[in-house]
Amino acid sequence: MKRRLFISIKIPKEIRKTVREELNKIKLPQKLQARFVPEKNWHITVLFMGYIEENEIENTAEAISDIKKEYTGGFEVTFEKINYGPPGSVKRMIWLKTNKNTSDIIGRIKNSLESGLKTRGIFFEHDFKDFNGHVTLAKFMPASERELPGIEKTLALSFKADTVFLTESHLEKSGANYEDLEEVFL
Repeated sequence: MKRRLFISIKIPKEIRKTVREELNKIKLPQKLQARFVPEKNWHITVLFMGYIEENEIENTAEAISDIKKEYTGGFEVTFEKINYGPPGSVKRMIWLKTNKNTSDIIGRIKNSLESGLKTRGIFFEHDFKDFNGHVTLAKFMPASERELPGIEKTLALSFKADTVFLTESHLEKSGANYEDLEEVFL
């Protein structure tokens, strides 16, 4: 049986609280049909793997454990702003964006994970774009940026990421529900 998996970093409660306060100030036009992501689902996706065979979960957890050598004790995650995403002229989400340094660190972790998974013969959906660290806060109908109200809010929020999760995504009509399968302490 295949399971829909991704590797993620969770957002601490104190940061979620601050972001929620800012998010509550944002008013989007009704026509966009915005759906706000529940706080319990806020995370940074390090690597979306797609559908993976159940018997490969243990090897996937081992590949995650391999990054402990380089990131023992964790690393600093810094968010710099709330704004629309993804990059480009058409927007369809509200993101909590990390700063460049955080994106670079997590991008290197993503590359290490991809290498470790390939070495173990685990095949996954490969994303060739540069890593752009963010938390998806809301999704809406695609719109050009000029059709949207200005929402950019500069923030300076940081935390130490010392745990990485292997998470399964269960897709339902009401949205995705997440189940942590493995927790790896750095």
